[in-house]
Amino acid sequence: MAGILMRFFNLLMHESKAVPALICLFLAGISAGCMSPRARVDKTYEYHHRYDDMTDRYDPPISLVRVNSDFELSSYTHLVIGEFTAGGDGIYDLETANHYAGTYFRQVMAGEFTRKLFERELFGTPLFYKVELDPDFRSDSHTAVIEGKFTIFDPGSPGPRYLSAYLFFLQPIAAVDLQVEGRIRDANCGTTILEFADRRRFLGHTPWGPSHKTLNEEWAKKQTCLLTARSLVNLVLHLREKS
Repeated sequence: MAGILMRFFNLLMHESKAVPALICLFLAGISAGCMSPRARVDKTYEYHHRYDDMTDRYDPPISLVRVNSDFELSSYTHLVIGEFTAGGDGIYDLETANHYAGTYFRQVMAGEFTRKLFERELFGTPLFYKVELDPDFRSDSHTAVIEGKFTIFDPGSPGPRYLSAYLFFLQPIAAVDLQVEGRIRDANCGTTILEFADRRRFLGHTPWGPSHKTLNEEWAKKQTCLLTARSLVNLVLHLREKS
């Protein structure tokens, strides 16, 4: 390996015309060795007991879902968006993570539910009659609660995030990294109806290259929360519709 590197740098010194091509090859080799298209999801869930069916996809629709076969989600007409908190070794800034989990993430999820339910009603297939943000809301035995926790929340690095559109080996340190785990439970008896986990790494690039928006840390974090909330909403509505 040392001999290869020495020949590489000697060629750089004596063959100036070959420099651009050699640099590209060298960076490509580094990126191939350091970056995998898959990123294993950390298995830190509070609600889960088995992890062997955890997906390894880099940016999946949902990383892990388990459904309690004794309960039918279709029997619930009201959904409460309960508490979302943050904690664990994967949290970069606990105060910021708790703010995003407890306020922004819940609001985004409520907005996504409202939009999706309105679309369903337009086509005559209502799923939930009401979605509530009040964690103390109780209607009757047909109320379910979705709740969870951020176990990873790392803002990444804006500069490397922009450059990672070209320098792929920067992606692990550049991406916003968010992992959410949680469950849907019966509001009265507390029994878990389903449990979920999702890890999402967001870079914010366009199909044509990097976006200047990726340099804005707040934008990147909010987009990551939005994509994660949207995936969870789609999951819940799909299971409600199919159950």
